[in-house]
Order: sequence, then structure tokens, then C-alpha cells
Amino acid sequence: MSPGTKILARSLFSAAALFAATTPAAAQIVGIEAVVNEEVISALDVENRLRLNLISANLPDNDETRARLKPQVLRSLVNEKLQTQEARRLNISVEDGEIEEAERLLETQNDLPDGGLGDFLRSRGLEKSTLMTKIRAEIAWGKVIRQRILPRIDIGDEEVEEVHARLQSRRGVRQRLVSEIYLAVDTPGQSGDVRRLALRLVGQLRNGSPFAAVARQFSQGATSRSGGDIGWIGEGELPDELDRALAGLSAGDISEPVQVPGGYYILHVRDQRRAGEASALDVRVDLKEILIPLSPSASQQTVQARLATARRIGRQVRGCDAFDGYGRDLDIGRSGDLGAVRLGDVPRNIRDAIGDLAVGQASEPLRMDEGIRILMVCGRTAPAAAPSGRDAIRERLGRQQLEMMARRYLRDLRRDAAIETR
Repeated sequence: MSPGTKILARSLFSAAALFAATTPAAAQIVGIEAVVNEEVISALDVENRLRLNLISANLPDNDETRARLKPQVLRSLVNEKLQTQEARRLNISVEDGEIEEAERLLETQNDLPDGGLGDFLRSRGLEKSTLMTKIRAEIAWGKVIRQRILPRIDIGDEEVEEVHARLQSRRGVRQRLVSEIYLAVDTPGQSGDVRRLALRLVGQLRNGSPFAAVARQFSQGATSRSGGDIGWIGEGELPDELDRALAGLSAGDISEPVQVPGGYYILHVRDQRRAGEASALDVRVDLKEILIPLSPSASQQTVQARLATARRIGRQVRGCDAFDGYGRDLDIGRSGDLGAVRLGDVPRNIRDAIGDLAVGQASEPLRMDEGIRILMVCGRTAPAAAPSGRDAIRERLGRQQLEMMARRYLRDLRRDAAIETR
């Protein structure tokens, strides 16, 4: 599989992008915000997308935040119009089955029943069509990129060998696991507004908004589909502005907005290691769980009683066989085998609960939406780290080239379009 194909095959969404605080349903809004090659973007389109972004990224719904986000939302909608128009020009269509597949993926990731996405969104005051329009545009643009740009991606063996040799010589150099948000500046006059938006996002990210969800909603880079993930980065592997910003960051840190030609980056360091060493996030654990169901409307007395039961289980049960048996015999709960999972792939609160557990030791009770969960680690495997392979290098270089060319393609579409904003 080519590097571009791998990039475009990645999942578009994650659970964090949907589970967030709710807001009241928006009033119906009329009017026209923009016309793109004679196609209208209505005020209601902007309002619905704005609310989707606010909820998905867990941003406060107030006048100040709306004022900061609205230009970016409108810009994204204009880009989507251009992308879908270009797909039509190239006779590229999005089949209903592709939309349904994306919908099923979202339901699976969010533990929703088949066909439950619409009800889930409506319970949060969102129209399903708002999200489906975004998904359709992403699928269409992905097909455009595969047709028009992917065949032109050319990463030579000599370039790969040069990077591989440099990485081999740097064993022991610090590496960081990095995610990014890229905010484009189309004209010099927009720079101040985009920087203020970047500062607002940095503040929300540092206050706990999930980085991957914010990246999916706001980033204009190719990595937005994967929550901004750009992988393990060594010193000197990124442009100078970004490399300098990373130098002062530790695991868990969010950078200040970093200005580069054409826009701003926000960087997030998820982990760090020395080249050639294993990352703690690559450890795989075999997990079992006991779940004690609990209604979100349960009384505080019921919650405390169930927590007391969960703590008693944690103190009494030792070993995975006993854990299984206890779960089967528990009248108010159920047990299950979650299989082998990579620590870096589980939510932060679960990772914190199980990261230091000995094999056969139960976790502290975790209060979740669906109830109270007790976890037990039944095996732990720490893989030996290996230097970056040539295939990984080729994919990263291909992704960088693909992103640059896709950005240029969209910029040219904007330049040649008739766009009127009101």
C-alpha cells in the first residue's frame, strides 16, 4: 500500500469527537453567509456547524468563542463547497454505502446501537445532516486526492536511505510523539484573527479539551483525519520553527501558536523517549473487566453503594481466574475479556488506572457513563523498540509531500473560484 493510500485509509473519527457536553437546540436561522460558485452557504449551515464544533471540542458556547470561531467555520464550509464541486467536475461521486459505512464506524466507536447515531446527535441538539455533510465532503475530497495527487507522490530510495542513515546515527537522541493542529492564513489580513483563534484553542486544550477532537474539527492539515497524529519526531526532523517549539515541550505539553509561512501550528507532545528505546505507550496489556451498570440518573445513595461494592471487589479478588468467577457470580454486574490492548490506544483515565497495576491486581473503581468499571491486568508485554524502518520513513515523507500538494490544490481552487461572503 502506498504512503498516501495508508494516510487516506485511516479512520476519520474517534469517540472523543462526539462525547461532550450538550447545549440547547439552536433556533432556526435564515439568511445567506456566502456564495461559492453560485452555491449558497446559509446562516443555518454556519450555525449548525459552529455548534457541532463547539460540542465536539468541548468549547464554551458564548459570544466571545462564537465570534472567534465563526470565520474559521465559514472558511471550512467554503473549502468543503470547493472540494465537492471539484469532485463533481471530475465525475467523482460518493455512494450511499460509503456514507453508511462511515456512520456504522461512528456508532461502533461510540458504543451506539446500529442506527443509533441520529438519536445520539439529536439528544445533543445537533442535526444528523450537519455531520453527514462534513463526512460526504471528506470522502469526496479523499477521492479527488487519490485521483489527482496520489499518482504524483514520488519518494525516491535515495531520499529514504538518507533519512534512515541520519536516524541510525542518532540513536539516543530525544524523540517526541507529536500531534498537530494547522490553521491556514489565506491572506495577510487574516493573520491576526487566525492567531487569536489559535490562542483560544490553546487555552481550551490546556483546560482539558481533547486534542484529537479539536484537531478533527479545526485543523486544515492532512493529519486532521487521524486527530492530528504525526508520529514519533526526532530533533531536527521538522521545519526550524516547529523544531524550536518542540525543544521546550515535555510529555503532555501544548505549545503556543507557532507561526509558519501560510499559517499557524499548535503542537501537542503525547510522549517522549530516546531513539532506540521503547515507549511506555507501546506496552500491551491483557485486560479483563467487571462492569456494574448504573443509570446516569441514579441517586447519590445508589452511586455510593455501588462504589462500595466495587471497592470491596478490588480488595478481595486476586488473580484473573478469581476475577472471572467473581464477575460471573455478581448479581448486579457483568464481566468480560477485553483482550490485548496497547496502552497508547486507551483513554487517558483508563491508562492512568491500569498503567502501574501488577498482573492479577484489580484497579480502583472507574465511574463511567455506563456504570462503574473495575479492570484487571492479566498480562503485560513491553516490545523492544526498533529504529524507524524504511517503510515508516517513506510513509512520513509521502504524507508531508501529499499534505503540501493538497494544500496547494485547495489554494488554487480558492483563487479561481467566485466567492462572495456577506
